[in-house]
Amino acid sequence: MQHQHYMQRALQLAAQAKGNVAPNPMVGCVIVYNDVIIAEDYHRNYGQAHAEVNAINKIKEKNILAQCTVYVSLEPCAHFGKTPPCANLLIQHNVKHVVVATLDPNPLVAGKGVAMLRKAGITVEVGVLENEAKQLNKRFFVNQTTQLPFIVLKYAQSQNGYIAAITTNGKQPVAITNAHTNQLMHQLRATEQAIMVGYNTVLIDNPSLTTRLIAGKNPTRIVIDYDSSLPLTSFFFDNNAKVIVINRLKTKVVQHINYLQIKKEDSLQSIFKLLYLQNISSIIIEGGTQLLQRCIDDNLWHEAIVITSNVVINNGYSAPVFNRKKCTRITKVLNDTIAYYNSNL
Repeated sequence: MQHQHYMQRALQLAAQAKGNVAPNPMVGCVIVYNDVIIAEDYHRNYGQAHAEVNAINKIKEKNILAQCTVYVSLEPCAHFGKTPPCANLLIQHNVKHVVVATLDPNPLVAGKGVAMLRKAGITVEVGVLENEAKQLNKRFFVNQTTQLPFIVLKYAQSQNGYIAAITTNGKQPVAITNAHTNQLMHQLRATEQAIMVGYNTVLIDNPSLTTRLIAGKNPTRIVIDYDSSLPLTSFFFDNNAKVIVINRLKTKVVQHINYLQIKKEDSLQSIFKLLYLQNISSIIIEGGTQLLQRCIDDNLWHEAIVITSNVVINNGYSAPVFNRKKCTRITKVLNDTIAYYNSNL
């Protein structure tokens, strides 16, 4: 049997749920009988049925499962969460053979699903396209192994190293990136669960932080506002997205705004830990320089995207100091150069 071929299909299915299942992982399932795919599906939305359930439900004659191989891109769960354990479902239907891309790092699973299947007499193979499966769910693996959100740093800078022009008298801000790059970055926003900016960015730039240039879900907006002094009339607080305000005064929910109290001396890592406990699995941080620099200096990031344009700004706010020399890839979008970095390199 072509294990890699069928697992690749399971990974393709899983990827279709990008942006819809967090903080859960993306999972795809393919059911094969006599080298023919007879059913396939994926975990579509957070809190809804898992991939194995959706795929099995497509098979009318369940008895055939005793002669089938089930390919799943992540170890079947072994615990009761929002849905029953998928390992029990596979056992219940007497599945003959299960091929798993990678074990689930969640301590509630972590090999227990595979152990349950083997104990029931099901042949189980683990590790087919394992690296690809881990890459697909890199956010989930970081969440489970560090109890922190997956952090993406993103900023655009002029050719001479400024992230914004200093403007006065209500002048329009200088556009650094082109329209095509902006659209690409909005796609990136839709991939992450939350977007975070600094206090001054909200106060001075009044950004909306939406995915308005594409068809995508707006991420939850996060800001550190110790005294809860930002004007609620800012676009940041409109009801187009959920809002989290990290502050030192109160923990309170007011409509779509969630105020989370911390101490002013709390570290950035402890703030990220608090956000993880709020089921925030990934955050894209878009500025300003102070917040980005704190993440860089404290090594609190996993990926970074730095866009450099050919625009020259005469008087501006300096970009953060980011001395990574080795990037994973570089792309060009007209006059914008986009460099991608990984914290492990």
